[in-house]
Amino acid sequence: MLNLRTPGVLARRSLPQRYGQFNIYPHSNQVSSHFSRHAGFNATAVDVDAIVSGREALLWSNKYGRKLSYLIRRHVFGLFVISFSAIQFLPAYAAEPVITKTVETTPQVELFSASVKAVDAPIFQRPVDGSLSQNFWYVHPAIDIPNPYGTNVKPIDVGKVVFAGWDGGFGYSVIVSHKAGFTSRYAHLAQVKVTVGQKVTKKTTIGLVGATGVATGSHLHLEVYDDGKNVDPQTYLPSQ
Repeated sequence: MLNLRTPGVLARRSLPQRYGQFNIYPHSNQVSSHFSRHAGFNATAVDVDAIVSGREALLWSNKYGRKLSYLIRRHVFGLFVISFSAIQFLPAYAAEPVITKTVETTPQVELFSASVKAVDAPIFQRPVDGSLSQNFWYVHPAIDIPNPYGTNVKPIDVGKVVFAGWDGGFGYSVIVSHKAGFTSRYAHLAQVKVTVGQKVTKKTTIGLVGATGVATGSHLHLEVYDDGKNVDPQTYLPSQ
């Protein structure tokens, strides 16, 4: 029978045998021989591997454990500082006073004036019939309405004539002042039918359509002003 305790034999039999004799390890083996035979592996070698693996894990923990712990504590502390700093700003927002604006005398007067103007705003009429040949835009702040030469022109609303006569490139023109701060200009007329200071109604003929001044073809050039600001007449005139 082979004696496994012979020094030469141990050197030659370093690997486990299946269903045979196993290497002898100086420490006691806690696994029964019956379990070892049926398992087919060297239980002593398994114990040694477990001990070696445990020692390696212990060495790794000693080497990197402190660094890992430092990194965890550093990040946790950083998150705490950031959270605490953010919380410090919350009371400032919560304590921000709510500013209540009070309406002074002047805004009240302006608001009242605007309300009066809205109530007093005139209802305009079209001075002549017909479609537009040119719309309102920044180069041409007016609308052009083509009509036959000599067509009667009515004011867009009741008012007072503030200009009547020749006006350079506008040719013969009439300017009428209306209520609520509106003013209207009628240009390129063939003839003026009113005088300055005359009060007109919606039925008054203030002039005749023509092509005087700088104009191409017979048409009415109409401008409307709201408190001195040039506005698109189409916004205020009724649709046809």
